[in-house]
Amino acid sequence: MVEHKKANLFVVGAMRAGTTSFMKVLEEHPEVYTAPIKEPHYFITELPEAVYSPSKKFSVAAYFKHDFPKKMHIAQVQSTAHYEKLFSLAGDQKYRVEASTCYLHEPNAASKIKRYNPDAKIIILLRDPLERAYSQYAMNVGLGRENKAFEAVVAKELQQLKEGSLPWHSILNMSCYDPSIARYRQLFKDVCVLTLQGLSRAPKDAFKTSANFLQIAPFQAQFLPKSNEAIHVKNKQLVYRLKKSGLKGFASNVLGANAKHKILRVLSQGNSEPLISTELKLQLDTFFMMHSKVYLELIQHSD
Repeated sequence: MVEHKKANLFVVGAMRAGTTSFMKVLEEHPEVYTAPIKEPHYFITELPEAVYSPSKKFSVAAYFKHDFPKKMHIAQVQSTAHYEKLFSLAGDQKYRVEASTCYLHEPNAASKIKRYNPDAKIIILLRDPLERAYSQYAMNVGLGRENKAFEAVVAKELQQLKEGSLPWHSILNMSCYDPSIARYRQLFKDVCVLTLQGLSRAPKDAFKTSANFLQIAPFQAQFLPKSNEAIHVKNKQLVYRLKKSGLKGFASNVLGANAKHKILRVLSQGNSEPLISTELKLQLDTFFMMHSKVYLELIQHSD
């Protein structure tokens, strides 16, 4: 690959922490080129179905042959030629960026990015750990991947944690920020950590921090746009059955994405905050205090 066409900026997550909104801000900056596929996940060998389950009709090869450079949210690009093509249309922008949220927690992604471009800059977005975990859960429910109550899902994951079998893509592990941040800081010279709270409550300050980190002109954005918000489904069992039967995917293909989202919103009157017992809430707060100290320190300094 021609050196100047390499990706040299990675927004590596966390998932459900505002990366889509932040990428919209980056996209508007004249010194930044954003990849047409926001999350290509090239540096992950295999994405689990719990994270990515595309339509059976979707083909990455067909996308690059017929639809490139149409904007897409997520895919798994495994071909080097395809990954190179994502940045082939970049001009003289200082940065070429993608934002695959699983890079933060997948154990080998950071080292693979390091081998690809050792001088890359890394931006990490964090969110309140419990809020982020619940948002991921709500997303899974909306996508028909989950039909159990949040408390039941978390209780199972806590048991898996005790047994040493909790996968990296679990909702609890993906809210444990410290090990992942330490890994990136060890491998890369330039790592910037931001919080969704800071981007939402004091966007001008957060954008100034980002521009200084990247050494580019100030951002013109005045606020963080809302994008990819979780849909809180009330009837989990119905959406889950539609997914398992294939009717959900059929409806998406026949009606289109907009109609699908309208139907989901009709079904979506669920709780926007997790319904958990006081005991479990205390347990989770203690758990996240142990594994997400970087986030807590950033929040304390911003107050």
